[in-house]
Amino acid sequence: MFKMKKIFASKRDKIKARYTFEKGKAVIDLQLENIDQLFDKKDPNPFRRRDLDEDAAAYIIESVEELGRPIVGKIRIKLFESISEELLSSISESIVDYFSYQSGVVSRKVDRVLRIGFKSLGIGLFFLSLAIFVNASMSQVASSSYWHDFLKESCLLFGWVSMWKPIETFLYDWWPHMERKRTFDLLKNIEIEFLCPNSEGDYTVRGGVAPIFLKKVYS
Repeated sequence: MFKMKKIFASKRDKIKARYTFEKGKAVIDLQLENIDQLFDKKDPNPFRRRDLDEDAAAYIIESVEELGRPIVGKIRIKLFESISEELLSSISESIVDYFSYQSGVVSRKVDRVLRIGFKSLGIGLFFLSLAIFVNASMSQVASSSYWHDFLKESCLLFGWVSMWKPIETFLYDWWPHMERKRTFDLLKNIEIEFLCPNSEGDYTVRGGVAPIFLKKVYS
């Protein structure tokens, strides 16, 4: 047991070593040559309404799930071009809107899975009750023939098989979607920080109400 804990602790340390930490929270870093890399090139909408690039979104989501939601602090986007405050605000809102939309999609999927689960449960309980009734009725008929025993046991087996779908739904199907929804809920409220070059070749941290000047964050 101690050896297994040591192996898992070592694995966690290797994962954390790939990320920057600030004030005990992990930072998900993205470096972009231009802001267009962050968005889906096939989406003709303006930044405020565009979807994120699939690779960028997948990297952010996988980083959160790899690190664990409780220790993720913010997303930091380093740009190699100067961008206006208005455009940065639009980009931040677009990122928030994207993950808010994805959270809603997954939430509806969970509702649909649970709705199917409850319908399956009703159907399963009906056939299980019917199978138990038929099995009990056949048990009262005195017979030792092969077909009598075969039909009696088949009814009971059929009844329990009819419960397979609702059991699978409530034990396994819904919670992976809920885990993904919690990831999206975190990301739609996460702090987003931008590192942008200024006229002196240094970088300014921009995010929140007022930009904070940070000299030579990157070499």
